[in-house]
Amino acid sequence: MPDPLRDLEYINVGISTDREWTPGVKIPLHSGFHYILEGSYAVRAECFGARTLKRGDLLAVFADRLFMLEGRFRYLFLSIRGDGCVPFLRACGFTPEAPFCPGAPEEIYYPMHELLSGMHGGRRDHPFFFAARLMRIGEILRDRMMPADERRSTPPYAEQVRRVMEETEYRCEGVTEAAAHLAVSPDTLRRACRREMGVSAIEYLTRLRLERACKLLRKTSYKIAFIASACGYRSEKYFITAFRRRVGTTPARWRERHR
Repeated sequence: MPDPLRDLEYINVGISTDREWTPGVKIPLHSGFHYILEGSYAVRAECFGARTLKRGDLLAVFADRLFMLEGRFRYLFLSIRGDGCVPFLRACGFTPEAPFCPGAPEEIYYPMHELLSGMHGGRRDHPFFFAARLMRIGEILRDRMMPADERRSTPPYAEQVRRVMEETEYRCEGVTEAAAHLAVSPDTLRRACRREMGVSAIEYLTRLRLERACKLLRKTSYKIAFIASACGYRSEKYFITAFRRRVGTTPARWRERHR
């Protein structure tokens, strides 16, 4: 079995208290977990719809994945980064399309709080201290999350479509082509997107393109025209229009705010 902590770097842990968010697009810099201690917040993304998290719920955060967030709450967060983040979160039983653990086991609080104590107790650079607690967190969550996933014979359509987009370098032009890659009819894919994500298949494809665009805008200095092409848009003008319609500003202005 692969090492679940390979290429994974622990970044930070802390408690966010009485932080009020206004509705808007959020692009998390790091992956990790939010464990709700008090209050509630509403989180929404096209790939999983809208959910309200309350005390005792846990959210797995995937870096660079667009979502909307609002509410007043207090939560314990854990941040990690590196190429191993997505494999680690998936090994725990989460996917970008299903990042929730409602009513998370209470024992998840203790290794997270021990990490918090270690941050302020001179153990930040102790590799075994943090690795042991990350492993314990993964063990608890996998035991809770995986049974239902293991009974699933194939990945959700949302995950399959994302893989198709990545494998084709976002050149997949529309629903018909995406369905052909999955060996299903376009109508089957349309119904699956509505059922799994609550949006049309074409809207989900657009969201995937814009997620990639935001990542390139923030992490590179590529010209807008290049990013438009890299995300599967035939023209820079069409890309700018689509971006502004859904994000609320132009790609250039978004880049200025998030660099």
